[in-house]
Amino acid sequence: MEDAEVVCQHLGCGSATGAHSVVERFGAGHGPVSLARVDCKGNESTLWDCEIRGWGPYYFDHEWDTAVTCQGFSRLVGGDGACAGRLEVRQGRAWVGVCEDQVDMKVAQVVCRELGCGAALSIPGSERFGAGSGPLWGGGFQCNGTEPLLSACARHPPHSQGCSTGPASVICSPYTGFRLGNSSSGCTGRVEVAVRGTWGSVCASEWELADAHVLCRHLGCGRAFTVPPGGSFGSGDGPLRPDAFGCSGSERHPGECPVAVLGKPPCAPGNAAAVNCSGIVESLQLVEGETRCNGWLELAIIPGTWRRVPGELLFVWNFSNVCREMGCGGLDNSIAVRGKSLLQMINEKERKIIERVIETIQGMTTELTGAYYRFNDWFKMNRITSPGISHGAGIVCSGSRRVRLVGSSGRCAGRVEVYSSGTWSTVCQEGWELQDAAVVCRELGCGTALQAPSSARFGPGTGPLWPYIPDCSGTEESLWECGRSEWRECGRGGGAGTVCSALRAAGGRPRALPRVPGGVPQRHLGPRVRQWHQPRHRQHRLPTAGLWGPGPAVGVPRPAAGPRLAGLGGL
Repeated sequence: MEDAEVVCQHLGCGSATGAHSVVERFGAGHGPVSLARVDCKGNESTLWDCEIRGWGPYYFDHEWDTAVTCQGFSRLVGGDGACAGRLEVRQGRAWVGVCEDQVDMKVAQVVCRELGCGAALSIPGSERFGAGSGPLWGGGFQCNGTEPLLSACARHPPHSQGCSTGPASVICSPYTGFRLGNSSSGCTGRVEVAVRGTWGSVCASEWELADAHVLCRHLGCGRAFTVPPGGSFGSGDGPLRPDAFGCSGSERHPGECPVAVLGKPPCAPGNAAAVNCSGIVESLQLVEGETRCNGWLELAIIPGTWRRVPGELLFVWNFSNVCREMGCGGLDNSIAVRGKSLLQMINEKERKIIERVIETIQGMTTELTGAYYRFNDWFKMNRITSPGISHGAGIVCSGSRRVRLVGSSGRCAGRVEVYSSGTWSTVCQEGWELQDAAVVCRELGCGTALQAPSSARFGPGTGPLWPYIPDCSGTEESLWECGRSEWRECGRGGGAGTVCSALRAAGGRPRALPRVPGGVPQRHLGPRVRQWHQPRHRQHRLPTAGLWGPGPAVGVPRPAAGPRLAGLGGL
């Protein structure tokens, strides 16, 4: 086990849970044998630090090959399952928490992938799952979001002042996939979900049109036309899951919707949910953003297959119609990040796909007055790049605007922060009154306003100041419906606070959703901790805390040569 422990630590896979004969677990290897005798004490940093007596290559029989199983480098604890909780990482033979200001959505995406969970939904902060009792590691991670394991991300050194914010938490979707079964078109069929790799059908008893809208959009199938009766496309071969989705219709994918499972009766045999979507015509999505209304713009070419829209199109066309087409209000902000490959240089099949994407977007937009390029000239200069690299047309629609309360132990009291034009900002204390707080409480579904305290209660905040002073009457449904004026000088600084009564309607779907500019219902998924990015390499920063990522990086550290585990799917 000491040898196995060093191998796991060397690979960044936590501690060893077993040392086996490879034939029993993964089948015999092939090729030469590299090491004949290895003797580790268990505390070495790498396998090469152990005593090795017998360097190969040897051409032995493989019946004596060894295998290792590792515990993993990260875990989530304190939640209802393995896909939500406080983030802990393996340090030596102990588990330690990670400081919340060292974890962003890119880190969360990698954690969720490593644990076999679905998409990263939020990083809610220390109050959600408690503070824990163990030590906190002050260091952090710099991930681009595509790494298979958290241990593959670059590391930040620990803070000299230690951790002052508490342990980080991550919430992943338990669903690792969505699809339509028994479908001839790809956009009509039985609703199927995968939970950590196992596919099954969804019960139709509580499947509604709002749920179907979110699924159709996620699959690149446009909008939901109808919800056919349960069993219309059979019941499938997997389990029939009683999961009751409670989508509002504004979520990016079904994994973001609230789901009720416990206490639900078993589903009647054969009663599998079904959906009839409009198809892939002009099916758009924004990815890697804070909400479904900001991110990199992608267009579906076939159900479930998307292509990034080239960023240079922003120099030629007005994308306001794109926001409206997606039900996201108007265009607040945008940024173009060019790829590395000329369109004329890629293979013919991919070039025709990208040309179709460009033609589709051209039909949805209008040419900018005084555009920097003429379209024909621009088309020759267009560049794209491979998936996984942040590039393309970054869009921030008005429908991404949000408000949250931070700095307390719950989501219904705290310092007021607003998300506008892709940035979280604190609200100036000047002119902040109870009627303003009343609107925030209503927008968050937190009852009535009890207090509108100053920064002495929840702190002044650390982000930029919102350049407006709200002027609410107290009857508005959303802070964005209030009048506002630009402040010339925020003498008291940020830190406007709100304390709500925290009354909520019991159960069911939201009775009334706050509306954002453009008339789009916007579901607020609760508070989210601020994100800190400390890039070590050249980055393309988009105009949002949750939307930027590394472009083609220079000098990204790569893993040194070392041992590997063979025969394991996904590692």
